[in-house]
Amino acid sequence: MSEVHGILVAFTLSLIAAAVFIFFERLCLGYFAERVTRKYRGEYVRALLNHDVEYIENVSPGKLGQRYSEESSRIINGLGPGLGIFIRSAACLVCGVCIGLYYVRLLHSSHS
Repeated sequence: MSEVHGILVAFTLSLIAAAVFIFFERLCLGYFAERVTRKYRGEYVRALLNHDVEYIENVSPGKLGQRYSEESSRIINGLGPGLGIFIRSAACLVCGVCIGLYYVRLLHSSHS
């Protein structure tokens, strides 16, 4: 019974640690995505101001705003959750392979 209790405590602590890491991952990547979008906004406005008036008159102001809005949403979605899921998946893959190789070595050494 003591062994089961120890496993449950370890599992609970790992879940709590995972929740804390996921929270900080979302927080940091969300902050990063917002900063990139803010910089992108400044560059976009600067590029628009460098265009001729004819260009701005030919393209409706609504389309310019819509284009910026769509692009910034793509940036936030790509850098926020998308990047976090990719990093977490890669880390799980590496950890799983390492743990698997360790136990394969452990099983082979116990049979020898």
